[in-house]
Amino acid sequence: MWLEPQVLSLLAHLIRHRHRMVSKEEISNAIWQRQSASDASIASRIRSARQAVGDDGVPQTVIRTNHGRGFRFVADVQERHSAKIIEQVQAVEPGGLLTTRPSIAILPLACVACHPN
Repeated sequence: MWLEPQVLSLLAHLIRHRHRMVSKEEISNAIWQRQSASDASIASRIRSARQAVGDDGVPQTVIRTNHGRGFRFVADVQERHSAKIIEQVQAVEPGGLLTTRPSIAILPLACVACHPN
């Protein structure tokens, strides 16, 4: 599954701060680099993050909404990576590599002219 950089950054931020509720203002500062983000923009990224982790928002077993306040990652988390990988992931803070640099995905291509249907 491919995630937009902002959705991936949002998930990482929520997981990193899972011990507490994360305010909308904090999300805006962390993911949009202190630019104002509308409630609709935040809601859209939360919806995509929930979809990515299999939470439809009704039971809220992964990402819980505290209406008017913010969000909290409430699912159990088990870290299974080496310490070196965790350090590298933590070094990529929101506003860093994941959200400010363009990204590209290279998919297998087929020559349509060579193999018409």
